[in-house]
Amino acid sequence: MRAYLWPAVLCLGVAGSSVRSTEAESQREVAERLGALAEGYNVKTDDAGNVVLLALSNHSIHRKDKKAPPAPGVRDDDLAAIAKLAKLQTVFLEKQPITNEGYKVLAKLPELIDLRLHYLNAKKFRGRQGYAYPLADANAALVVNGLRRPLKVLEIKHCFAVKDVSIHRLRPQPELVKLELDTTFAGPEAVPFILGSPKIRNLQLHRTTMSDPDLVRALKALPALEVLELRPAQPRNNKAAAITARSLRGLAGHKKLRAIHMGLRWPDMAYEGGLVHLAGIPTLEVVDLRDAEPAVELARPAVERLHKARPDLTIIVKDGTIEGTRELKTFPRDGHYRWGVMK
Repeated sequence: MRAYLWPAVLCLGVAGSSVRSTEAESQREVAERLGALAEGYNVKTDDAGNVVLLALSNHSIHRKDKKAPPAPGVRDDDLAAIAKLAKLQTVFLEKQPITNEGYKVLAKLPELIDLRLHYLNAKKFRGRQGYAYPLADANAALVVNGLRRPLKVLEIKHCFAVKDVSIHRLRPQPELVKLELDTTFAGPEAVPFILGSPKIRNLQLHRTTMSDPDLVRALKALPALEVLELRPAQPRNNKAAAITARSLRGLAGHKKLRAIHMGLRWPDMAYEGGLVHLAGIPTLEVVDLRDAEPAVELARPAVERLHKARPDLTIIVKDGTIEGTRELKTFPRDGHYRWGVMK
């Protein structure tokens, strides 16, 4: 596989007109034309020259010259050219001015199995001629229901401006191995979707408003889980059902979990009935608590008890890593799922 990652090169000829593919254009040329409209992009091709991965990002971290005008991004009429990439398997779209209607073109990709949508509704984009146009909302994710193949990877992340909910309308993906959900997509409405995806090995829930029973039910349904990241925003209504360390009982007796990352708001970090459930998972290698609230000082007794019960574990806290006796294999949150313009 050949990979290409360049900052977008903008010129009036490209930014001022839509991408128009022709039969004479190679797949690589189509992908690069789209990439030239973004701040950063990544293209991978197979040995036959078919584009199999396309990532387009308008995140400011990819803008080398901060004083230059931002890249225009890919709009609906531009994205239509993606239909020519018949072997495309992986699509990553971040901060692009695409509408609900525009995202529907992804359903025309017969080989798509990896879909990553970040910042669906990042801000109020302006059109190239200065007029405003509608942006995507939560319903943009419904393109999943029209895909021709079951997904292996799905990420819907950082959609802070999306206030409505659509995850309950997505068809479960029985072949899914990585699922990353955020904001309204990570609420209690996501539980049926997770239950219908029992092969998940990597689950990340950011700013989740699931309740304790919601989370326990979801975790118990994932016997293949290896990596778990939990960042609770806590339930929208019932604070009595908040996610706490006791919610880890959903992992009791797990046979494959290797890493758990716990961040954001944890009302308690008790050992008994809580972290003790991690001590009973023999495959576990890493417990990452560095981003968890309350401050680790309040949880120090529980952390020390976990370390005593499982001296082989590497436990990461804000004030220093507690090294375990086990030879630690590098096991980041995303592992081989990271590439290109992905953070």
